[in-house]
Amino acid sequence: MDAPLFIEKNVRLQQQYLNNLIDTITILQGHTERTCRYWNYKIGVGKNVQTAADHFWATMKNGRRDALMLVNTCFACLEACFPGLD
Repeated sequence: MDAPLFIEKNVRLQQQYLNNLIDTITILQGHTERTCRYWNYKIGVGKNVQTAADHFWATMKNGRRDALMLVNTCFACLEACFPGLD
């Protein structure tokens, strides 16, 4: 197998792996958020606690978005280094 084909397949595999990982994290965090909201409602936590929890979940979503942007930027730079990866 020649080197450019090996590099191309390796980069595509890593990119797909990281995209799948971020999608899985999104699903798990969404489920966790819904579960926490449910239990907060059942327990009857105050408005301040729910506001803090909402702020926490918003921060987590922003972190996921930033991580996805970082991954996409890194792979765009990698593709620029190897023009044959189009």
